[in-house]
Amino acid sequence: MYIAHHLITLGHQYKQKLPEAISEFVTFVDMVPVFRRLGTETFLRQRIKQSKLLLDYLSGAHGTQSSSLTKQTQKQRNVFVVTVYQSII
Repeated sequence: MYIAHHLITLGHQYKQKLPEAISEFVTFVDMVPVFRRLGTETFLRQRIKQSKLLLDYLSGAHGTQSSSLTKQTQKQRNVFVVTVYQSII
């Protein structure tokens, strides 16, 4: 998405550095939809991966009903730490 944003103004930013023959015609606007689509697809794939990872961690906790057990408490703590970490990324 960042690259797509900069493609809009890239031709104008470097207009003086390009040869005169092409400086009036060079733009990268036609590439913006492609980069936006790629950025969106990549972002959504990453979010799906993170969601699956969180669900795997949460399913490994086996609920909170037996939280008096030391090993189970540690496992639950780890799940919550990972969940918080993943939600702020």
